[in-house]
Amino acid sequence: MKLGNRLLFFSSIIFFFIACESNPLLVKLPQSYPSLEFVFVDDALLSEDKIEVQTAHNHFLKTLGNIYRYELSMNLQQREVDTVIGAVMRFYQSPYVQSLEAEKKGLVSQVEAKKSELEKAFAYYKFHFSNAPILTKVAFMNKMFSGIKCSDSIITIGLENYLGAENEVIQSIPSDQLYNWQKERMDIHFLNRDIAMAWVQAHLFNEIDDMLIKHIIQAGKVLYVVQALFPSSPPEYILRYSTEGYKWASVNEKMFWEYLVKEEMLFKNGIRERINFLNEGPYTIGISDKSPDRMGQFLGYKMVKNYSSKNKNLSLEELLNLDFNVILQAYEID
Repeated sequence: MKLGNRLLFFSSIIFFFIACESNPLLVKLPQSYPSLEFVFVDDALLSEDKIEVQTAHNHFLKTLGNIYRYELSMNLQQREVDTVIGAVMRFYQSPYVQSLEAEKKGLVSQVEAKKSELEKAFAYYKFHFSNAPILTKVAFMNKMFSGIKCSDSIITIGLENYLGAENEVIQSIPSDQLYNWQKERMDIHFLNRDIAMAWVQAHLFNEIDDMLIKHIIQAGKVLYVVQALFPSSPPEYILRYSTEGYKWASVNEKMFWEYLVKEEMLFKNGIRERINFLNEGPYTIGISDKSPDRMGQFLGYKMVKNYSSKNKNLSLEELLNLDFNVILQAYEID
């Protein structure tokens, strides 16, 4: 090996170990890991040929099962005179759905380019949670702007949610049907992050109905696990923030914490507080119209990340089982 190549090789090794030491989530993965199957349901059901639609429908019933049945039933307003196939064809041949599907075709190449990153993310997931259900298929099908749904091995997701705020079809939707802030969130950049987060929430966490601080810390645990699936990604990607939004949240972390303490909100068990501080929206209600939304999720993420940085030997499974109060007591603002 030439001297220059040796120096480059050893520099790479040193950099790798420094990076791993500073980022405990950068664990070593096997050289190969299972692939994911991307299934483009809409393309098959768009056919004007009844036999082709019937064949595709039967195939999806067999390979996607109940989650396909559920998603299809949410879309179809089946009339008494309709057969299932007739209702499917009426839905997909409607002018509005046709316009959506035409626009979505432009996203397919971007989606396929993200496949290897998503496969790597779920290799990290398998590393940390070896006994948890693992994603095997991502089914892209029209869901009329509804959210991601998970089964034990499949996710369904609608690409209409990623057409972008500037898309003509999206712009044509009245703001009382789809708010402008919802349109602004239609960014294909976050597709893999959204898939991973939906899977993590569905398979690693139970729904809770408890005081606000428990919801904040559980949201932080969810986000920290998503960070573990994309260990080299910046926090604004994990939080689904813009650079400016993340900067605002970081600068105002202390202010937000002191506001929650002063108003004695942390130990309240109210739906309004959860909606205001944890749900998506144009901004965090009650804080500032300049704030990003979901400041409660941001705070939870910082609390969990803060605790994990001080307890690097703690596995993610152990972290998930940790009582909220342990994390709360250890919290310090950077």
